[in-house]
Amino acid sequence: MFNNDYFMREMEKISLFLANALSQKDIAIIDIIDEQGNILEENLLRYELSKMVQEHRINDAENYLFDKMEGNPTPEYLKIAIDFYSKLEKLSDSYLVECGFEREEILDGLKAINKIYKMNE
Repeated sequence: MFNNDYFMREMEKISLFLANALSQKDIAIIDIIDEQGNILEENLLRYELSKMVQEHRINDAENYLFDKMEGNPTPEYLKIAIDFYSKLEKLSDSYLVECGFEREEILDGLKAINKIYKMNE
């Protein structure tokens, strides 16, 4: 079983490498399965959000993230949210416009996170 899991992870990494090389896009490798074959929920969420952003679905990604956080505001979701908006901040204005997302929405999202986690109170 262990060898099979290792093989599957290695194949996923090779597939992502080839996808990056062929499409010339920078796709981060995110392990969503641990050594025992368990799904890592936080990493799965990171992967799903990243995929949505690549598919020009930033608004959907943001809504999905908030659905997760509002139902269960864990410290892990807070880290994912901060990482999500940090990555959005690095995107070009033209890409954000293509996605139907405005740069001001990044600040609005961070303010909403602040409210969910009741920071600075």
